[in-house]
Amino acid sequence: MSKKRQKKSRCRRGGRVSDWHTFSIHHMVPTSTSNSPLVYERANLKQLRVAIHQAWHSLFSNFTPFEVICHLIRHAPRGYFTEFRVEATWANSNYSFTHEEKWVFPPHPWIRRHEDWNLLFGRRTLAEVVVKVVEGWAPKGYFTQVDIQVRDGGRYTFHKGGAL
Repeated sequence: MSKKRQKKSRCRRGGRVSDWHTFSIHHMVPTSTSNSPLVYERANLKQLRVAIHQAWHSLFSNFTPFEVICHLIRHAPRGYFTEFRVEATWANSNYSFTHEEKWVFPPHPWIRRHEDWNLLFGRRTLAEVVVKVVEGWAPKGYFTQVDIQVRDGGRYTFHKGGAL
C-alpha cells in the first residue's frame, strides 16, 4: 500500500472511533478539496481527540479553513461583523473575501449543533472563533491577511508573519 493510501485510511479509520481517549489525524485543508501534495505534509496535519475531530466535521464538513471563516461571517447575526477582509493562499491559488461583497445564503444547520459547537469553542464569541480557526485550524502561512471588526468595536488583525 502506498504512503498516500496509508495516510488516508488512517485518518478515515480514526475518524470513525467514538472514544474520547483515541486520537486521529485531521487534514486542516481536506484531501478532498485539493490535488496538491501539500495536503499530506506535516504542516497540514493536526492530531485531535476523535470526539473533537468528529465535532469539527459535524459542524463544517470538509470545508477549508478559508471556507470555515467565510461561513462563520456569512451566518453571523446581521451587523455582527461590521468590516472584514480575509485572504488566504494554498497550492498557488489565492482566496479573498471582504465586507464589500454581497452574499445571500440560506440558514445552515451548524447553528443547531450546540453540543459540537460547545465542545470545540465553548462560550467564545464569533470573533474569538475566527481567531481560533486562523491560529489553530489552518496550516502556517495559509492565511495571508485577516482583518475583522465587530459591532462592539473590537478589531482583530492578522498579517502573514504576524498574529491576531
